[in-house]
Amino acid sequence: MKKPNVVLIVLDTLRGDYAGGLDELKAMGFLKLDAVAPSSWTLPSHVSMFTSELPSAHGVREYSGVDWEEMMRISRARLGSNTLLESLKQKGYTTYGYSANLFVTPQFGFAFDEYKLFNQAGVIKETPGPAKPKRSITGMIVPLLFREDALGGLLRWLALDVFGTLLEAVGVHQLEKGSKPIENAVRDAGFEEPFFAFINLMEAHQPYVWWILDTLTVRASLLGKPPRMSWWRRVYPQHSALSVSRGIEIASIIMKYDPLVIITSDHGQLLGEEGRFGHGFSLDEALLRVPIYVRFPGGRSAIRAEGPVVSLAEVPKMIDSVVEGEACHIGAEFALAESWGEGNYRTGGITEVRDMHKIFMGRVGAGRVKVAAQKGSVIVNRKTGAIEEVLGDLTPAEAEELSKKIPGQAAPKPTTSAPGITSSDEELVLGRLKQLGYE
Repeated sequence: MKKPNVVLIVLDTLRGDYAGGLDELKAMGFLKLDAVAPSSWTLPSHVSMFTSELPSAHGVREYSGVDWEEMMRISRARLGSNTLLESLKQKGYTTYGYSANLFVTPQFGFAFDEYKLFNQAGVIKETPGPAKPKRSITGMIVPLLFREDALGGLLRWLALDVFGTLLEAVGVHQLEKGSKPIENAVRDAGFEEPFFAFINLMEAHQPYVWWILDTLTVRASLLGKPPRMSWWRRVYPQHSALSVSRGIEIASIIMKYDPLVIITSDHGQLLGEEGRFGHGFSLDEALLRVPIYVRFPGGRSAIRAEGPVVSLAEVPKMIDSVVEGEACHIGAEFALAESWGEGNYRTGGITEVRDMHKIFMGRVGAGRVKVAAQKGSVIVNRKTGAIEEVLGDLTPAEAEELSKKIPGQAAPKPTTSAPGITSSDEELVLGRLKQLGYE
């Protein structure tokens, strides 16, 4: 019996409340669901989608003091076995990766048979092939603008407020981030069936303006003090709409293979809620409530909902059930999301310090868990067991009952290195992360 093809499309950083355009997919036989992301940022959320595990189990999460090289090793170690990719390969699938996201790469353990990394100019890395890191003028100039002195502050103000206002006035925004080249690549691809194709589109992800402001706006948001971020609120809908339209177009192109198609997001984006921008390590609703649309082979409806809340960690189970020709049982009464940074971002602002790495890696909440149900959510401190926040229409008794749904913390996975990744490969990805403001 012919195995069904499978396509997973992630519209990176698309909030659920900005995903209404995806309703066009219903005319193509898609079923709309609402999902909860297990994490508020890219890497752990994607690892959960490839392993069925929460960050507390797979170990790919923010650790105070762990750098990106170490995060690569942790991610590669976990994704080295017992994953969605490995399972599909064992069943005869050829796996393809088309990503504009620097975290969803072989360097972080996503070992597709064929893989291409894109930006707005097209393919910048594919397997096999040498990686050739490039130095960026932006990456050299921006650190000068963030010196801790009066001159640095003046230059920062001029760049963000004056130059940013001028760009905004003439409508200059960074919309294209690789989705058009990905669309063209998918259109021209000769997929070897049965296949699994993973596609990540970055249009809804910051930064939202061109050139030097790219890095400035990201760094400012990491510092917890967003100067001149008003354009984020205005242009995020444009970026989201472009991401949605490209996702729909790619789904239309690939429909000729009659695949199982899942279109979702890994997390959302904060646009000033409680004074926060971007997506750090908090457990805000705007970061964790994401859309998910599913189309089964033949257009049939084959989901049996076991509960009203779907977790992105259920993606492998959904795919496996369709591949095996079994009924698809997903959903539960609640879903979990986790944060493992240090400090409590909700109860205090972040002071500007020179160590950008400590700010980013320790931005929010030491061992906090959100238990999200249809009626509301609770945020619980894993260390103390105390309920720190209640959202929605939960009664005290209901909130207390939800707080008891949290399982014990699993031991972190071992952090051994995986073979086959060269130092130049790592340098390419790390260099591009630094251009985006990650240190």
